[in-house]
Amino acid sequence: MSQIYLGTVLLEKNRWRSRVPSIKPTEWVRRAAQAGFDGFEVWEKHVLEQEGELEGLAACKFPTPMFNCYANFLTTPNENYHQIARAVAALECRGVKYNFAASGDLEASRATLMSFADMLPDYCRPLCECHEGTMLEDFAVAGRFFADMPARFGVIMHAVGDLEQIKRDYIHVKDRLAHLHVQVREPEVASGNLERCVKFFLDKGFNGSWTVEFTRCSHGPIEQENTFEAFCMAMDDLSLLREFGV
Repeated sequence: MSQIYLGTVLLEKNRWRSRVPSIKPTEWVRRAAQAGFDGFEVWEKHVLEQEGELEGLAACKFPTPMFNCYANFLTTPNENYHQIARAVAALECRGVKYNFAASGDLEASRATLMSFADMLPDYCRPLCECHEGTMLEDFAVAGRFFADMPARFGVIMHAVGDLEQIKRDYIHVKDRLAHLHVQVREPEVASGNLERCVKFFLDKGFNGSWTVEFTRCSHGPIEQENTFEAFCMAMDDLSLLREFGV
């Protein structure tokens, strides 16, 4: 079976507003482990802005294989990049998720990314989420961008959405694809589209890791979110992924 992680950003109702953490991942370790998750994809602010949380996660036996950072590489390397790298090393993360900015000098961003990668442990891969609204949202552009970069540099795709578009995007980054993000919406489940998308990647031989990044209640009014409800829905999503063969 593939490794499936719980994104701590899924539990965080303040992720897009104040961005002040309202939960501590260490308080969810036992439940996440009992639910069957293989580790956390930890949101940077959960460990960089809460005293003792980095040390607590590093000391516990529950893995944190993925680090979710929002460095956009528009600026030259600064203390924030070093802070992220230190946290990655402390948690022994195998990958760092990042996004490029919406616009800017792509080649200058590449240089900053390369410098950042040099700060990371050798076993840790920088993984670009080629997200809508970023400079690499076009997967054809992303494919060309990474074509001559070391194999260490990988790509993250979303495992749910327009299946035909996913197929077209996959062609450009299939050799770089290392991790998949899952954002479950009820219509995707009811229509069978979630299963078709998941099985597309499995049929292509994808054997990398997955993160339940967001869930059904993540897409409504954020003031209505309930952390425990979100966790319960994430457990349902984990069960679906296992049912589909992940």
